[in-house]
Amino acid sequence: MVSILLMSIGITFIVIGIMFFLDKIKLIKYGIKAEGEIIDFKKGMSSYINEDKQIVYITVSRPVIRFVDENNEIRIITYDISENDRSYKIGDKVMLAYTRNDPEYVELAEKQIAFSMLCKLISLGIMFIVFSVILWMI
Repeated sequence: MVSILLMSIGITFIVIGIMFFLDKIKLIKYGIKAEGEIIDFKKGMSSYINEDKQIVYITVSRPVIRFVDENNEIRIITYDISENDRSYKIGDKVMLAYTRNDPEYVELAEKQIAFSMLCKLISLGIMFIVFSVILWMI
């Protein structure tokens, strides 16, 4: 019974990873592109639970990006870089992608971000599937 549950969780992670990847690639390929510039960093708090089951708070810096949209309006967004391992500095140029239907949803137009998340979710899914097979064999 537990092995079936773990197998289901693993397959779910893999499917979510593929859906996330395809959604990002579609946005990068068909979305409206704009070049942005990092103008500042906004400090914020993030938290996670460590090995000792304690909540740990850390300070994170999210880049503030200025860009001109398709209507020639200057827009400023704060981007959540939690899914991106690359470090940025003020003055860096970045490519952005967004849709006409939802101009508030702006993403970095970098395929490696989508691929990185896909790899992480598929790895997690495979781990659950391997555990389910091991439990099933016992």
